[in-house]
Amino acid sequence: MHELENRPMTGMSRRRSYRARIAMTVAMAMLMAGCGSSPEARPTEPTTSAFADIREDPVSEEVAAEFQAALNEMARGAGMAATVMSPDGTWSGATGKADGVRDVRINDQFAIGSVTKSVIAAQVMRMVEAGELDLDDPATDHLPPDLDFDSNGATIRQLLGHRSGIPDYYPRLLESLSTDRQRVWLNPALRGLEPADLLKLVPDDRAPAGEEFGYTDTNYLLLGLVIEQIRGRPVGNVLRDGVLSIEGVERLIYQPDEAPTEPMAMPYGESTAALKKGDGYLPSLGAASADGAAAAMASDAPSLARWWR
Repeated sequence: MHELENRPMTGMSRRRSYRARIAMTVAMAMLMAGCGSSPEARPTEPTTSAFADIREDPVSEEVAAEFQAALNEMARGAGMAATVMSPDGTWSGATGKADGVRDVRINDQFAIGSVTKSVIAAQVMRMVEAGELDLDDPATDHLPPDLDFDSNGATIRQLLGHRSGIPDYYPRLLESLSTDRQRVWLNPALRGLEPADLLKLVPDDRAPAGEEFGYTDTNYLLLGLVIEQIRGRPVGNVLRDGVLSIEGVERLIYQPDEAPTEPMAMPYGESTAALKKGDGYLPSLGAASADGAAAAMASDAPSLARWWR
């Protein structure tokens, strides 16, 4: 099951907390798809085979009612949409309010936060399979040659697995993102900063690459630059011709290269005024342009479920 959620929050922690909830939901979905009820019951074939029999025919009315009841209980008053895909059929449902007024719809687009990283990682792996780069290549070999940034000798593999030793730039943006929702950070086409300007926010300290796990958006900002350097096109354009070239995922979009469209669930269940303050992006233009390849995407639940399948 994948769920997308609007829950009222306060303070600068809202973005991090939102990302954590969404990422955990997707992890649970993948585990549910690949595991049996006990160690003895687990299939011996690769877990990807569990997706082969998934059907998009509707589940029975009885099962649909059970899923809706579970979603209502899970939401606890928050606005939420969910899609479940299984060999017994597919179900989508919604509960709560999208903007404090209207009900959430199944096809509401939500900001999906760091689930974006999964899409970026899939695109990088496609490029590895095509021989355009190798997982053990130093990242600097595929970054823009004029980029003045210490990549710490990290490899593509280490960026993907958050073992680069490079600190996060994102904490230094939090205050601005909560007060200036229309500022463009990383998107020259929208008169934003160049990547080097955003990377100047990364602290100077480095841990030895490969030694320990350290979750940072910087890793995926760099992977986005790798994709663009190799393909010579913006990330959003590469994704649409690459891992997003799947039927039925048109509402899974890369912002701000692509703009969300109605219906949309407002950030954190706020009023429609929040969308206007963010220039029509989810959760805002400021956040989407700062997040880039780390967390800029938006989707409705059915599109994201189809992509994971």
